[in-house]
Amino acid sequence: MTEEQRKLEQMVVQLNQHQTQVDMLRTNLETIEAQMNQLAITGVTLDGVSKSNEGQEILIPIGSNSFVFAKIQNLQKVLIGIGSDVAVESSIEEAQERLGQQMRELREVAETLQNQYRSSLQKVEVLRAQVQESYNKMQKR
Repeated sequence: MTEEQRKLEQMVVQLNQHQTQVDMLRTNLETIEAQMNQLAITGVTLDGVSKSNEGQEILIPIGSNSFVFAKIQNLQKVLIGIGSDVAVESSIEEAQERLGQQMRELREVAETLQNQYRSSLQKVEVLRAQVQESYNKMQKR
């Protein structure tokens, strides 16, 4: 194997590693986006519930553009997830504040991941061009 072939092989390995990283970052971004969408739905639901009256019948979104009918029995307390399948009882206002904080944190994570994604994608494009150029040179010989 010539030195040129070895370099090409190394570049292909690097290209594959960076492409794997790009795919992983894309998956993580999609997961973060799904979590943000869930928080947004929860926020809208809490907002609607907070404007309701006890005993009033409302529609509660359950996902996939589906709803259930429910009657408000207690406007003073809600259960809100805090992670690891743990929920705590809090007021609607506290729950909305918690959701807002979670959304801000997810936006920060998403921004960081987006920057890493763009950087990795640029590396993939550069490496892909270098691999193609090296391969073309080898083919001409």
